[in-house]
Amino acid sequence: MPLSRLDTGYAPKKGTVYLPATGKYVIWVTTGPLLDSPFIEIRDTSLFIFRYKEPKIQQYISGALDSPPIYVRCDSAINGYAEDFYPDGKIKMRGNFREGYQKDSLVTFYPNGKMKRRNTSSSKSTNVEEYDTAGNLIKLRRGQRGSFMTYLEYRSTEFYPNGKVRLKESSLKRVITIEEFYHNGHLKLKQTKKGRTEYYENGAKQVIFTWQGKKTGHDRREKDFTIYKSEYNSQGQIIRSVIFEVWNDSLPQPELDILKSDKIKSVKEYKDGKETSVTEDIYPKEYLEKYGSGSGN
Repeated sequence: MPLSRLDTGYAPKKGTVYLPATGKYVIWVTTGPLLDSPFIEIRDTSLFIFRYKEPKIQQYISGALDSPPIYVRCDSAINGYAEDFYPDGKIKMRGNFREGYQKDSLVTFYPNGKMKRRNTSSSKSTNVEEYDTAGNLIKLRRGQRGSFMTYLEYRSTEFYPNGKVRLKESSLKRVITIEEFYHNGHLKLKQTKKGRTEYYENGAKQVIFTWQGKKTGHDRREKDFTIYKSEYNSQGQIIRSVIFEVWNDSLPQPELDILKSDKIKSVKEYKDGKETSVTEDIYPKEYLEKYGSGSGN
């Protein structure tokens, strides 16, 4: 399927797949995406022959989002120590397994021999290290073992190739906190339980979100949020402020994409720091047509 249309697949007919256009495609098999899904670049309309040799160790993801992957060999779940290699004989993967699940360690490598990812587990946690092809550490993550669901607790740090911190993120009791940095070390984004601030590279504030939550009364876990968004230019002058609502949200922090909100109460425009217009009670579609994306990212 083409990368621009990941919801569209093209199945083979008599061993040949007919594609609608040139471009970059990702190869899938009947069981889903491969562990390292190969890409092909189709540049003309002639016949393109692609041969693929299945790896010795294959990874499968179950339908449940909170289930860890299963590793199999010769259609059987792997038990004990196992290795897989690239066609040239270089190590591709090695690890310990119990009934198909990672037991305590799993390491994968790039074709150039550099470590790609190291995953080590204890009875309570899983630690992940990720590296680029040059061997630079780019990510560290510590989380609960046995699940990939985003509401579980984890702490993660990402790095630029020079070793400087790019991103620090944690999820504790479903509260997501984030600190993201530019190459120069200046803060790019900071998110806490009660707010989020985005910055220009010069250090000036670009967007500020604050919110208030009120329990709905129908479900103790759900709240109706009122979100206040203020946008500024790089000189620090306010250019727009928006008040919108998100209803029946079960998370401690609300959805910040205005286009996914339940109600947009008001939009104020400013010029040279002075209010120029006010629009009240508009639909997200109208907001999109007039102001563009409402994402908080």
